[in-house]
Amino acid sequence: MVMRNVTVANYFQLQVLQAIRIIKIFAWETSWEDKILVLRDIELKELRNNFIYLTMFDLLWMASPILVAIVSVSTLRDPSSVLAILML
Repeated sequence: MVMRNVTVANYFQLQVLQAIRIIKIFAWETSWEDKILVLRDIELKELRNNFIYLTMFDLLWMASPILVAIVSVSTLRDPSSVLAILML
Protein backbone atom coordinates (compact mmCIF):
# COMPACT_ATOMS: atom_id res chain seq x y z
CA MET A 1 0.00 0.00 0.00
CA VAL A 2 2.77 2.42 0.88
CA MET A 3 4.78 1.62 -2.21
CA ARG A 4 1.79 2.34 -4.43
CA ASN A 5 1.46 5.83 -2.93
CA VAL A 6 5.20 6.38 -3.20
CA THR A 7 5.00 5.45 -6.87
CA VAL A 8 2.08 7.83 -7.46
CA ALA A 9 3.90 10.67 -5.69
CA ASN A 10 7.08 9.98 -7.68
CA TYR A 11 5.05 9.93 -10.90
CA PHE A 12 3.60 13.37 -10.20
CA GLN A 13 7.02 14.75 -9.24
CA LEU A 14 8.49 13.36 -12.45
CA GLN A 15 5.71 14.98 -14.46
CA VAL A 16 6.45 18.31 -12.80
CA LEU A 17 10.15 18.04 -13.56
CA GLN A 18 9.53 17.13 -17.19
CA ALA A 19 6.99 19.89 -17.77
CA ILE A 20 8.50 22.61 -15.60
CA ARG A 21 8.59 25.15 -18.43
CA ILE A 22 4.91 24.70 -19.25
CA ILE A 23 3.95 24.85 -15.59
CA LYS A 24 5.94 28.07 -15.15
CA ILE A 25 4.53 29.68 -18.31
CA PHE A 26 0.91 29.06 -17.32
CA ALA A 27 1.53 29.70 -13.58
CA TRP A 28 0.24 26.29 -12.47
CA GLU A 29 2.72 25.97 -9.61
CA THR A 30 0.17 26.16 -6.83
CA SER A 31 -2.19 23.58 -8.32
CA TRP A 32 0.65 21.10 -8.90
CA GLU A 33 2.06 21.83 -5.47
CA ASP A 34 -1.32 21.11 -3.89
CA LYS A 35 -1.61 17.79 -5.75
CA ILE A 36 1.86 16.69 -4.69
CA LEU A 37 1.36 17.76 -1.07
CA VAL A 38 -1.90 15.81 -0.80
CA LEU A 39 -0.18 12.68 -2.10
CA ARG A 40 2.77 13.27 0.23
CA ASP A 41 0.44 13.57 3.23
CA ILE A 42 -1.19 10.25 2.35
CA GLU A 43 2.22 8.66 1.98
CA LEU A 44 3.42 10.01 5.33
CA LYS A 45 0.30 8.75 7.14
CA GLU A 46 0.81 5.27 5.75
CA LEU A 47 4.51 5.31 6.63
CA ARG A 48 3.66 6.35 10.18
CA ASN A 49 1.07 3.59 10.49
CA ASN A 50 3.55 1.02 9.20
CA PHE A 51 6.12 2.23 11.71
CA ILE A 52 3.62 1.88 14.55
CA TYR A 53 2.59 -1.64 13.46
CA LEU A 54 6.20 -2.80 13.12
CA THR A 55 7.11 -1.29 16.48
CA MET A 56 4.21 -3.04 18.20
CA PHE A 57 5.13 -6.34 16.55
CA ASP A 58 8.77 -5.98 17.60
CA LEU A 59 7.71 -5.15 21.16
CA LEU A 60 5.53 -8.24 21.29
CA TRP A 61 8.30 -10.36 19.76
CA MET A 62 10.86 -9.17 22.33
CA ALA A 63 8.49 -9.38 25.31
CA SER A 64 7.17 -12.87 24.60
CA PRO A 65 10.09 -14.76 26.26
CA ILE A 66 9.70 -12.62 29.36
CA LEU A 67 5.95 -13.23 29.44
CA VAL A 68 6.47 -16.99 29.02
CA ALA A 69 8.97 -17.00 31.89
CA ILE A 70 6.60 -15.06 34.15
CA VAL A 71 3.71 -17.41 33.38
CA SER A 72 5.93 -20.47 33.92
CA VAL A 73 7.25 -19.26 37.26
CA SER A 74 3.80 -18.22 38.45
CA THR A 75 2.37 -21.66 37.68
CA LEU A 76 5.28 -23.39 39.43
CA ARG A 77 4.75 -21.42 42.65
CA ASP A 78 1.48 -23.22 43.26
CA PRO A 79 2.27 -26.72 44.71
CA SER A 80 -0.80 -28.31 43.16
CA SER A 81 0.27 -27.22 39.68
CA VAL A 82 3.72 -28.75 40.26
CA LEU A 83 2.11 -32.11 40.96
CA ALA A 84 -0.07 -31.78 37.90
CA ILE A 85 2.98 -31.06 35.76
CA LEU A 86 4.91 -33.99 37.22
CA MET A 87 2.04 -36.41 36.59
CA LEU A 88 2.10 -35.59 32.88
